[in-house]
Amino acid sequence: MGKGIKTVSGEIVTLKTSYRAEAKIEAVYTGGRVEFSGDDSHMFCTCGSAVQILVTEDGHVERTITEEEDQVTSLAVSGDSQIVVVAWRSLLLKQYEWQKGACTRSWKGHIGPVMSMAFDSTSTLLATGATDSVIKVWDCIKNYCTHNLRGSVGVVSLVRFHPDPSQLKLLSSSMDCAIRVWDLQRSCCVHVLSGHVSAVTSLCFTSDGHTLLSGGRDKVILVWDISTGRNKGTVTVFEGIEGMVVIPNDARQTIKGLTASPGDTVVATAGDKGLIRLWSVTSGQVLMTLEPLAGHASSSSPAEQAEDKALHTYVNLQYRPIIGGLVGVTYDHNILFYTGEHLKRTKQFIGYPDEVLDLRLVGEGQGLLAVATNSEQVKVFDRKTMNCQILTGHSGIVLSLDVSHDGNAIITGSKDNTIRVWQLDPVTKCFFLVGVGTGHTQSVGAVAYSRVKGSFVVSGSQDQTLKLWNFKNLQSSDKHEPLKLTAKYTQLAHEKDINSVDISPNDKLIVTGSQDKTAKLWQRSDGSPMGTFKGHRRGVWSVKFSPVDQCVATASGDSTIKLWAIADLSCVKTFEGHTSSVLRAIFITRGMQIASSGSDGLVKVWTIKTNECVTTLDLHTEKIWALTGSLDDQWLVSGGADSLICQWKDVTAEVEAQEVEAQEELVLREQELSNLLLKKDYVNAVGLAISLNQPFRVLTILTDLLNEGGIDGDFSKTLCLLREDQMQAVLKFTVKWNMNAKNTRVAQTVLKHVLCRYPPEVLAKFDGIQQTVEGLVPYTERHFQRLSRLQQLATFVDYTWQRMRICSEVSAVPDKAHHYDGKSEPQVMEPWVNTDNTQLKVADSDISLDCKENIISHVGLCPETEAHDTNTLSCDTNAPSCDTNAPSCDDHDANGGDGSDGDGS
Repeated sequence: MGKGIKTVSGEIVTLKTSYRAEAKIEAVYTGGRVEFSGDDSHMFCTCGSAVQILVTEDGHVERTITEEEDQVTSLAVSGDSQIVVVAWRSLLLKQYEWQKGACTRSWKGHIGPVMSMAFDSTSTLLATGATDSVIKVWDCIKNYCTHNLRGSVGVVSLVRFHPDPSQLKLLSSSMDCAIRVWDLQRSCCVHVLSGHVSAVTSLCFTSDGHTLLSGGRDKVILVWDISTGRNKGTVTVFEGIEGMVVIPNDARQTIKGLTASPGDTVVATAGDKGLIRLWSVTSGQVLMTLEPLAGHASSSSPAEQAEDKALHTYVNLQYRPIIGGLVGVTYDHNILFYTGEHLKRTKQFIGYPDEVLDLRLVGEGQGLLAVATNSEQVKVFDRKTMNCQILTGHSGIVLSLDVSHDGNAIITGSKDNTIRVWQLDPVTKCFFLVGVGTGHTQSVGAVAYSRVKGSFVVSGSQDQTLKLWNFKNLQSSDKHEPLKLTAKYTQLAHEKDINSVDISPNDKLIVTGSQDKTAKLWQRSDGSPMGTFKGHRRGVWSVKFSPVDQCVATASGDSTIKLWAIADLSCVKTFEGHTSSVLRAIFITRGMQIASSGSDGLVKVWTIKTNECVTTLDLHTEKIWALTGSLDDQWLVSGGADSLICQWKDVTAEVEAQEVEAQEELVLREQELSNLLLKKDYVNAVGLAISLNQPFRVLTILTDLLNEGGIDGDFSKTLCLLREDQMQAVLKFTVKWNMNAKNTRVAQTVLKHVLCRYPPEVLAKFDGIQQTVEGLVPYTERHFQRLSRLQQLATFVDYTWQRMRICSEVSAVPDKAHHYDGKSEPQVMEPWVNTDNTQLKVADSDISLDCKENIISHVGLCPETEAHDTNTLSCDTNAPSCDTNAPSCDDHDANGGDGSDGDGS
């Protein structure tokens, strides 16, 4: 529960003890085609071994379809949005009801992986094309294969049904660059459309359904008459086409600036130039060009241009009528939405965030999240809608970033040896470049923004130097002409790479951390050194000033966090708990706690006063390079090498309230249970104890019932009135009871009741019955063996006592009773009888406790002695009082139990 601590100002601050993962930004798309539901409310994206189902509105993952150790090769969504069919690399086709997350059918259709799939307009037929050069058509309602079409060459990369279901035509393309038209009524190929000289990537029909448009990587659009297979025209587009779609006539009227004749066909294309352009098929002219991809045409050298061309390329394009615009998918796994009357880019989802290196909360109310990933781009996410703005300008991977005190400016450091400053436009809510600083000779791995006025920044580099950059009038700079920053001073700060740098809250001090295992303190005004923090055994990954105290926190590769006093440079506290390198440490809760992240994939929260780790957040699977907190201490945001960005919300107050409420509820239930026991309402009492998950309370009730009334009393009546689910719970409790010999009687009695009450076929359906039986059998066998030994011991004691009584009675008989004169018949001794002519029996109750102990001592037995088998009991010849001349126990048993010989001698 949260604890309140009084600050110096007298304010009560509650320490953080509980966080909940409220939102995640994760990898949702790694390549392939992106499909939409019929109402455009959901997107279906291929992500390695899973299909991620996203809500189109805000991009969060609603459901995941996955198979262990298998990869998705293709997928298709029916037009009615009821069915999703996924092709796996294991050659299986699986049909899912995605809204329920259930697989309804699985079958193997090809001898090679399926690379393309498509539903017809009725959502009844599914066409699949595979690497085995075969196309198959499946009836998804009746679950059988309707057509097996052969004749393609190589991999079938594209299949499409004719939009008119009455025509029953299927189109396909394969490695020979030809388009085949299949008549499904005759199950044959009726036309082979040859004209492309490179792979065909797109097929679409005009609104009347009589004309086919095909686009490929040979940079042309071919127009075909579908009925005759004749080429009607060619449109040269001067770029390889990866996606093409026909703009409907009603949608064309809502796009401003689009001039096309009523009878003209307008198509949108996207390709390797990173541009979406609208073309007139009739005139072959470009009617409109949409906003280019971020970073497009920003490179200057031929090598950079080649790399830029590879990264900023569209791979897919669709028109979505309900969204009211175009959706493009890029080579670097971004999904872009162009909507509105001007087809402006209104939304952008990042399909694969890549390894997260650093992040900060920025913008008004910290509603934006700036992220540096393993790329030259900086991604700025809207935390509510997940819309992303991409900042381009660096030519190397961005390693670090920081934010100004007001959240409206960002500074970034990169492997291109430069720092860049970005300013937020208050009108467009977008960042633009305002300043560039050059001077470092190696990668800039650490940057920090001033905390008070925002008039300077500092940077640390792998060249082991610390630089301070002053700038003025930065906000008035032209968006297209960023200012050139100059360094006020440069200091050779460390002997190895500088990993982290921070500025004190009053802008007077600077602290740096390096791979040379030290952290150093500097005067901000002239860069003079003030001291060195020594004590870590590995490199220092993170340094941070306390917001309230004159101390510095450092995180190191030696798995520790240390707190240093600025006054004397001494280490005042050390926090140990991470199992590997600690990569980030920040102050939270007004400087009273520290949050840290490490290579073990854990985020830990520490209370400084007690050196205690109060909570551990475990969601990442790789190193957590980045960690930041909000100004109001309500959020933590972590990002790591697993391409996961997790937003943790402080729920300490909520958890505390729930615990209080649960405690109050428990008290009320306990009182209710006591009342039921007073009323002797044992059935409801046991049921309430089960609902409270109190096995010991149930054991106490049943033990009392068994002791008071025996098996046939209230004990049996109570068990008979319990519901089946309650009996299942009692049976699970019995496993624990049976482990203790003191509770064996109750446990075995309950088990007997269950076995007598329920037949085997019903018991087999009990939840976890296998584990229950596995837990009962070993201890039941042990108890049985223990009771068997006790029974044998008790039987042997009774037998010994009986023999002693008989022997004493025999010794009292006159000698003539044993005399045999050789003439008369031998007299057989009759069993001793009581006065009422009943056979003498020696009961256990006739033997006093002291007598029994004397007997046991006399024959040399102890309670742990193993007894002989009851069928072969014999006297212990080693016992001190055993008469070796006396008849054996076996003779006694075999001859009537009186100890005489068989012939009466």
